[in-house]
Amino acid sequence: MKFLTANRNLLLLAFLPTLAIVVFAFITVQHALKTLDKSDYAIKLIELSLVNNALVHEVQKERGMSNVYFYSQGQQFAEQLVAQRKLTNIALVNRNQFIEQQLGVPAVAKEIIALVGIKDLASQRNGIDEFALSSKEIIYYYSQLNKQLIDTILQAIKLSSDAAVNNLLHAYYSLVMSKELAGIERAYLADIDSAQGFTAKKLTAITRIRAMEESHLALFEQLAEANIVRFYQQAMQHESFAKIAKLRQLPLNSIESDTWFSDATQRINQLQALETEITANLLTKLNKLNSSAHNRLWFSVVYGALSIVLILILVIKLLINRANEHRYQEQLEAKTEALNLFKLVVDNSLNGVVITSPEGKINYVNKHFCSMSGYREEELIGKNPRMWSSGDTSVSTYRQLYTTITQGNYWQGELRNKRKDSQLYWTNTTIFPVKSQVNEIVNFVCIQKDVTQQKHDKETIEHLVNHDTLTGLPSLRLGKDRLEQAILSAQRHNLVAAVMFFDLDGFKEVNDQFGHAAGDHVLITTGQRIVAQLRQTDTVARIGGDEYIVVMTNIKHVKAIEQVAKKVIEAVKQPVYFNEHALYVTASIGISQYPRHGTTGAELLAKADQAMYAIKGVGKNNYSIYAD
Repeated sequence: MKFLTANRNLLLLAFLPTLAIVVFAFITVQHALKTLDKSDYAIKLIELSLVNNALVHEVQKERGMSNVYFYSQGQQFAEQLVAQRKLTNIALVNRNQFIEQQLGVPAVAKEIIALVGIKDLASQRNGIDEFALSSKEIIYYYSQLNKQLIDTILQAIKLSSDAAVNNLLHAYYSLVMSKELAGIERAYLADIDSAQGFTAKKLTAITRIRAMEESHLALFEQLAEANIVRFYQQAMQHESFAKIAKLRQLPLNSIESDTWFSDATQRINQLQALETEITANLLTKLNKLNSSAHNRLWFSVVYGALSIVLILILVIKLLINRANEHRYQEQLEAKTEALNLFKLVVDNSLNGVVITSPEGKINYVNKHFCSMSGYREEELIGKNPRMWSSGDTSVSTYRQLYTTITQGNYWQGELRNKRKDSQLYWTNTTIFPVKSQVNEIVNFVCIQKDVTQQKHDKETIEHLVNHDTLTGLPSLRLGKDRLEQAILSAQRHNLVAAVMFFDLDGFKEVNDQFGHAAGDHVLITTGQRIVAQLRQTDTVARIGGDEYIVVMTNIKHVKAIEQVAKKVIEAVKQPVYFNEHALYVTASIGISQYPRHGTTGAELLAKADQAMYAIKGVGKNNYSIYAD
């Protein structure tokens, strides 16, 4: 009976961890399946957005041509509009075929696939041909179609849990929106040659559209990866960008609609090529994530199957023992708990926007700027932007900013501003002028993004990378850098540099006997004692475990190195008190010198390490200079 009891206990002891492994494998498989489903769905959405954007591109051209056709009373783009409608129909057929071929699309995608209003396309076109619709109705109808097509990207953003993909999707959406706004502008300017001319209301609308387009492009450049931004900058070299910029500076009554439409179309075509490039990047990233999810799923399945086989063997053995002892029956209970890991990361990067008069009087602020600055809208309207100046930005920067924007160019840079509660914050700021028909500056638009946290995070990360979290001493990385700087300084002044490689003797015994808290206290205290024996120009770095290095710079007399080593050895061997216990460690030190033992940091570290091991081999608690 004792044998059976012991055997049962051993089986139970093995059974429970094995069961936990099976549960873990099950949860892993479930998570992998959900991740895979989301990844597959995201890929389908991106592929659908590519097809949608091809249709958007054709709808944008049809919208522009339709408006020109309307305002010219059929005198312009009559034949081109017929041809363009055929291209739009082809793109629409391609979209329908793509949707039909995609089997297994989740039910939630029906709202995305549906294109409300498309059934009215034929009647809309008849209304345009018969001049039965207004320009506003024409632009609204086509713009609503495009909005539904573009919103597919937002659905993909909701599915993304990968930071790089999420940023690229936001950049993609901003670019597509800027292209759509450029298309709306192209359509709005269809009546350049009309008898009625441009009303002040329509001019205001054009100005707002251009500002929104620039805002989306600025957000795109902030979020997109470097290679995408370079592709965009190359696209901007196309002559159409310069032509449109030049045409925007001309009075509207001096622009020919054919010229405007042609140049605007070429510019939009360049943005279309950039959309395709981003889509290719997104599909590449998502396919990699999909492949990784497949691999995790297969691993989890195999891992789970092996675990199940093992637990089945154990269960059989337990059942045999249960026939001999009934009390085994109540000791086997398993609970399976599924853990759903979903994280929806939606981080729309909103910008603060301020519009001023040419004299600097604030005419408009958006809600995000009020939230960012702490001021209410009524406290800002009519005031000058200098009210949030922190005083930390140089006068030369403001002078260069003012000169740039008053000359009709845009300015971009970082400014340190002051909130209403006097707290300081950093912003990435873009300011550009808005010009009238006669090329006069009528407004300045300022777009700001709060980057205070990013700058703080960058400083924190740099400190963590370069310093040991336990002792606060420089890390191996920073220590190596200080060593290279010491070598350069020694070369420049024809002096000596040295590196000491420390290893604490007896540290393992302290850890084993008194615990890690005691060991950590010893490491911190030892680091402080070493620092106390050195000059301010020297560096102590903890490089891992119980090892340190000391970098000594600009040494005139080499005997000073040995004197420092003796002082450090004496300081380290003094007792360290922890919870009324006296803890003892000693230091074994290896020393190498520049230029005697080497001319690079790597050489000096390697030889100091060898010297340290040499002294540990003959007694410890001492130092050794590398033997030539």
